[in-house]
Amino acid sequence: MSRLRKVLRKAFTPITIMLIPHSNSRPLSLKVPSIGVVLSVALWLIGSSYVVSMAVNTIEYRGMKEKLNYYSGQFVELNATMDALKKTETEFRRLFSLGSREKVLESVPTTDRGSIDMEALRGQIRDTMERVKEIKEYLNKQKDIYLATPRGWPVEGRITSPYGKRGTPYTGGATSIQA
Repeated sequence: MSRLRKVLRKAFTPITIMLIPHSNSRPLSLKVPSIGVVLSVALWLIGSSYVVSMAVNTIEYRGMKEKLNYYSGQFVELNATMDALKKTETEFRRLFSLGSREKVLESVPTTDRGSIDMEALRGQIRDTMERVKEIKEYLNKQKDIYLATPRGWPVEGRITSPYGKRGTPYTGGATSIQA
């Protein structure tokens, strides 16, 4: 019980804080219990950390907002392309439903109303697919080479006889090949 009283007495022991102005006016003296100073510092630290975390969240939010705007723009662009393709498809279906070649050719509009050159688009798609196929083949060949290439010595130890021509172990001279 006496320990608790000592702790409470120290916690509520007043600390004097003096504010002394540069002018000739009287200094201001504040008496604050020591627990009040500790609580003030703790609250200041909590508040500062909260403000910093809010600033970090705001920065992350702005980055996400920029990404969202970019992807939204990409989506709108792709959506417009899809709409144009659907309109072209509808026009082709209407033309081909006419039945005869003469009716189709008579019904083809003479003005280009933002239509898409389908042959050029098909050619670009074919070229892109061909390039992707070549890249895949190249990567497969490189992977095969990588997997087939030794990565070190077959065994540890001393090399007693290198590859190539060797001397005879008896005389040290060149060996002759006999058939």
